Amino acid sequence: MKRMHFSIDDFFETLIDADQYDNLWEQPVFARMKELHEKYGATFSCYCFYEVGEQTLEDVSDYHWHEFVMNQDWLKFGFHGRNKDTAYGPSKFPAEHVHDTYEQAAEDYEDVMDQLRTIMSEDCIDHMPRVHFYAGSWEACRAWRDAKYGIKGLLSAEDDRISYYFMPVEAQVLGLQDCLHDTRLNLKFHRTKYRLENTPDIVTAIKNETCDELIIFTHEVHLSKESIWQQFEDCCKYAEENGIRFGFPEEWEEA
Repeated sequence: MKRMHFSIDDFFETLIDADQYDNLWEQPVFARMKELHEKYGATFSCYCFYEVGEQTLEDVSDYHWHEFVMNQDWLKFGFHGRNKDTAYGPSKFPAEHVHDTYEQAAEDYEDVMDQLRTIMSEDCIDHMPRVHFYAGSWEACRAWRDAKYGIKGLLSAEDDRISYYFMPVEAQVLGLQDCLHDTRLNLKFHRTKYRLENTPDIVTAIKNETCDELIIFTHEVHLSKESIWQQFEDCCKYAEENGIRFGFPEEWEEA
């Protein structure tokens, strides 16, 4: 049975902006997410940076704590990285900082988790995030696994790059299927399928998809485009018409 999940990378500014509103659902991005959830049952994960420019997650208040907690069944948040210039291992793109040691990766993960738990509680944490650049050394992934509220797995690349600490043969296997269980670290890796900004005809893409997991994402910077929200809704309509259920990959492992 096919399953679908939406996620957003580089998430930060929306949380900062939400503090301006008395009601979380007055914030435009969260309002659109809620609309798609109420109409189609869509689920969203938002993978967060700790800092952007001079601001950090510490600048986000806990004003909407109860609203986040009451909607944890469809809206979750997870680790993406310290900032856009930090990688946690080899990556396709150059990074100004590489935090690939156990200690560095653990500190960055803890910083994000501490603030997310203040903003919305641990019940809203997604334990199977997508890390910036799909970069994560063996030691970094081990640190994230070992952390309090640590990861159960990671979402891997939608293209042909090698994700995290994989060897080429492992990347090739995951590229041909939905999920790969690494028994060495006891982590599950799910293959991301489509990046909306690179997939104009998303409906044709998912119609032709032979695997069962439809993990679809975009980046926060693109949420100002009506075309991206239309793609999300097109996916939702296809899911509704074809009996595809929404959910979170970490829960799929428990099913």
